[in-house]
Amino acid sequence: MATLYLSHPACLEHRVPADHPERPARLEAVEKILAHDHFAALQREEAPRAEREHLLLAHTEEHVAAIEDAVPGPQERMRPIDPDTWLSAGSWEAALRAAGAG
Repeated sequence: MATLYLSHPACLEHRVPADHPERPARLEAVEKILAHDHFAALQREEAPRAEREHLLLAHTEEHVAAIEDAVPGPQERMRPIDPDTWLSAGSWEAALRAAGAG
């Protein structure tokens, strides 16, 4: 049985401060390791985009709307929504792909 690895380039567009653990460099490091021949048997697929109905299985409409509305526009670099959570223009698509990966 193969191990499925789901990812999407949009996940690299979730920008956070340089010292934050969810920074793109962390995912890039994982991708670099998984590119090694040792992991050639991985079944790799692009993570699908979650639909709003899927998000609502775990979150209220108010929460989903609040996060979507908080995502900064392309001209704004990033913004915190709490002490640990940052959003950038690419965060919404990255979140939808992460949720779609399931």
